[in-house]
Amino acid sequence: MRDEEAIPLILDAVQKAPADAATQLASALVYFDDSRAQLAVDTYVPKEFAKILCEAKAKGKRPFHDEMSSTK
Repeated sequence: MRDEEAIPLILDAVQKAPADAATQLASALVYFDDSRAQLAVDTYVPKEFAKILCEAKAKGKRPFHDEMSSTK
């Protein structure tokens, strides 16, 4: 959906969430071309997982595709 207005809401949820939940929430931010979103991805998402998400994004995959849900 790429609703840029959702970024602050997602960031707030990420900051309040337990670590595992924060990773999952922040992973959705990989789909935004926004410096705040990318900083959260860099901070909360493990590098290997972020790499998988970025590769999936580059291939045109959308959030919650099979690779994302089966990779931790």
